[in-house]
Amino acid sequence: MGLIHLADHNENMVPLKIVEIFENVAMQLATALQRVWMQQELKDSDKKFSQLFKYMLEGFAFCKIITDENNVPVDFLYLAINDAFERLTGLKEEETVGKRVTEVYQISGTMHLI
Repeated sequence: MGLIHLADHNENMVPLKIVEIFENVAMQLATALQRVWMQQELKDSDKKFSQLFKYMLEGFAFCKIITDENNVPVDFLYLAINDAFERLTGLKEEETVGKRVTEVYQISGTMHLI
């Protein structure tokens, strides 16, 4: 990650307590820098995959499965869709995202997804 070098002209002139303080500061700084770098990498990755999702040619809907009390899938909730999904299905984002498929397609009764 990095190095803080503390040198003096005469050996053992810097008290051990000062060296320990500098080591502690160096460790905290390294941890903070690593966190910042990781957050930036995550942002870059998120942006790249968001663009891939948005501009891919295949229609894609990211959904959450909804189950009944027996853990049987009975519906799903649209969490996100891409532009191609809108073009291919005619369903717009504001009509789907945050809604259940039974609501979007006006399906009544029990769905059997599996």
